[in-house]
Amino acid sequence: MEKSCFKMFYIMIINILLILKKTDSLNIEGYYWREYAGKVPSDALAGGIDYNGNPIFMGQIFQNGKITPAKIYPDDNKAYYGYGKEHSGTENIKILCSQHPERFVWIKTKHDEIHLLTKHHIVLSGYHPGKTMYFGRVMYGRETSVGKVGAGINENRGLYITQNGEEINFHLFEILTYNETITTQHIDVRAN
Repeated sequence: MEKSCFKMFYIMIINILLILKKTDSLNIEGYYWREYAGKVPSDALAGGIDYNGNPIFMGQIFQNGKITPAKIYPDDNKAYYGYGKEHSGTENIKILCSQHPERFVWIKTKHDEIHLLTKHHIVLSGYHPGKTMYFGRVMYGRETSVGKVGAGINENRGLYITQNGEEINFHLFEILTYNETITTQHIDVRAN
């Protein structure tokens, strides 16, 4: 039993290290992660718009052994993420950046159809044990909100966003993809 637990722990640590290596400040596949400490870099990628018309940026936060997709607001040193309800943190935050925002495309999908997007490069945004995390977005209330999409072997429950302290689930949403062949397209942060 102890050997089995150690093996699972070892595999989890290796996966986290691989994701952390992939999300360092190197330019990988046209996008990269920068450390975030309250100032949004000029090459940060907006994925949504809040109810005041301000951009919502995409980030990730490392908390409790998990790398979770998060939303970042301008002039705020916190990253907001959901885990049963809305949480925030000010440490271990990275923000998604790119010199080519036109190469990002939001694809409409359903929670049980993510596995069908085999011709698209879905942007990896985090990791929870047994689940790969992606960015999704949806129009809710008066904002286009970004959140987490967890895709695992046995469960795909859809998009989770946070709003007013709560975590809300959606089965129909858009998922963020990257297409390196696109050269001239404006990224639309509004949900379709």
